[in-house]
Amino acid sequence: MNRKNQNKKITPDKAIGFVDIFCSASVSEQSNVENLLMPSLERLSGGNNICLHLVDYSGTNKLAVKESQTISVTVHKNNKRLGFGAAHNFLFDQVHPKSFFLIINPDIYCNAALVEELLSASKKIEDIGIVEARQLPYEHPKGYDAQTMETNWASGSCMLLNPKFYNEVGGFDENFWMYCEDVDLSWRAWLSGYRVIHCPEAVAYHYTGGFFEYRDDRFYFEQLWGGVNYLYLSYKYWGNLRLWLSIIILMRQNLPKSLKQAIFREFQSRKRTYRRTKGYSLSLHSQKDKVGIVNYNCYK
Repeated sequence: MNRKNQNKKITPDKAIGFVDIFCSASVSEQSNVENLLMPSLERLSGGNNICLHLVDYSGTNKLAVKESQTISVTVHKNNKRLGFGAAHNFLFDQVHPKSFFLIINPDIYCNAALVEELLSASKKIEDIGIVEARQLPYEHPKGYDAQTMETNWASGSCMLLNPKFYNEVGGFDENFWMYCEDVDLSWRAWLSGYRVIHCPEAVAYHYTGGFFEYRDDRFYFEQLWGGVNYLYLSYKYWGNLRLWLSIIILMRQNLPKSLKQAIFREFQSRKRTYRRTKGYSLSLHSQKDKVGIVNYNCYK
């Protein structure tokens, strides 16, 4: 995998058609939705063909976003606290999208051709499960094939999804409360005969805390859940032998002792609800260049 020729052009269609956009947010992120995400969506070509579907993942139903002149907005009522994957599964069940739909974070600002480029890319390659946008100014440390645009996993902060694929695999695994659920969904795409591709022309400016706000003197939810889900991915796909190896790797990391203890404690409390991935043993072998763990919280 590499980043050569990352500006390879994919010619977009002139009209984006109708597209459903899913976003999980809380009232604390309402300003991001209204002042960052929605203004950027209004700039998109054919913006009046966009329906933004929101769910308040806190379960308080305090999120209230008004429609704009060009974007239809629906806030779906939800009465319980939801993780990232569960929130988008909830929206999928509410909306039942018939064509490719977009999942996007509330702290995203889209470039003007984002939806056009993603939809265009989805039509040019067969068996597409997921199309990932390029993130700036902070990109994930992973690559993609410059010829095929294939990537091993796609970031859930901005991804276009095939509803047929999403329905077949049961959507996101809700055992991932947050983080790594996108890795898991991408792996299940490859293992189910679908492709995951990167579209560098579709740019999502993601103002993530990992780049702008995190401090060295404390640990954060991303570090906690990243560690917990690293262990879950190990167990889910390769069982207890790989799990114990991953625990050893975790313990060798230069992380605060309190963080390691919190990761292990949270994993142990949740393990009884975790399930092994079944029916993929042959596919795991054939897709070993796409599905695998490289190091602590680092995936192929």
